[in-house]
Amino acid sequence: MVTVVGAWVSPKRDRPLIEQWPKLAPFLPDLDDLHDALLSAGNRAPTVTPEALVEVRAKIKELDRRHDSVVRGIDDILAGLIHLAPKESTKLVLEALRETLLPEGRRVVSWSMRRQGGAAERAQSRLTAEQKKALRELKIPGGTLLGFFRERVSLARRIVELDDERLALLAAMESSDTKGGGVYEAELAFTRTAGLFVANLEASDLPADERARLMGSLEAALENAHARKRNAQADRALDDALADLDSSAASQPADDSDGDTKKATDGKAADTKAGTDGKTAGKRAEPANGAQA
Repeated sequence: MVTVVGAWVSPKRDRPLIEQWPKLAPFLPDLDDLHDALLSAGNRAPTVTPEALVEVRAKIKELDRRHDSVVRGIDDILAGLIHLAPKESTKLVLEALRETLLPEGRRVVSWSMRRQGGAAERAQSRLTAEQKKALRELKIPGGTLLGFFRERVSLARRIVELDDERLALLAAMESSDTKGGGVYEAELAFTRTAGLFVANLEASDLPADERARLMGSLEAALENAHARKRNAQADRALDDALADLDSSAASQPADDSDGDTKKATDGKAADTKAGTDGKTAGKRAEPANGAQA
């Protein structure tokens, strides 16, 4: 774009030709302004790229998966130990530990990132010295239960930090896209101004060779500008959709278990299938019984 407009406004290139034609000369001030805007936008190194946003999202997804696995593991281990406890006193201690670490149960894995972070911080603040000692003594493959709980807290904190980074990237992209001579704004101005100029160029009486000279690589540059604009709008639409999904997840009522609903559904399906199979078997058996009689 800079090359195309630069050729139009350059005294050593196409400017003298444009000045000769009454339908084109009035566009020169606008073309000069457009050239300055394109140069300004091109001289500013982009502080945010779509790749940076994709990278942050991938990190969040990876850490969130690990966070959910750790939460489920802690809950499963404590639940198993409670069932296996030989004494009532031991069972009560383990139940108190489970209530301290996961008072919300494993449903916390379905919460929003920030809500998960708050739950982890509250659990950390409730943990007493005695409970820390008990968790440290619960050794399992890969470490202790206290170590895995601390990993859960660390993961939740890091996820919130990365989400802050994601929001900052989105804000920076939005700012560069809409404020003071941003790249996309310059491209929009190019599309508008160059479009009017070309319309008048085509309506002029310029000889074919001179018209072709002014057009140059304009058509390719216009198409590139349109493509960049469409991609920017698509990126913003995706970010808005992801934000809506995150807000929707945060507002959903939490379930009391991680798999009870699915198990109940599977159980009903199994009962229905068993009943159907039984009826079918009975019907098939009737003729045989009659024949024997």
